[in-house]
Amino acid sequence: MNGVTVLTARVPAGGAASPAAGTPGAADLPAHSSWAALSPVAGRLSDRIGTRFLSTGGMIVIAAGLALLAAMPWRLGPGQVMIALAVVGLGMASFSAPNTSA
Repeated sequence: MNGVTVLTARVPAGGAASPAAGTPGAADLPAHSSWAALSPVAGRLSDRIGTRFLSTGGMIVIAAGLALLAAMPWRLGPGQVMIALAVVGLGMASFSAPNTSA
């Protein structure tokens, strides 16, 4: 199987009684859009500086984004989730592009 599968938990952004059913999907959009937008940049950067440092840095950024998600309280706004998921997407872009070329 070629490629990467990303599974993310759909946590209601407004708690269990979220007013909009599409809110969790919308909150997940920054992770995938930042990943898609920054992967070509990360690929060119890995050609320039090498894959080792960019892959390691990407995993550190992913861990930081997941730590942000883990530290969030149950009741929170969708903006906080979107920021943390954008950090995860940045890390995924930094990790996946050099990882496929190595």
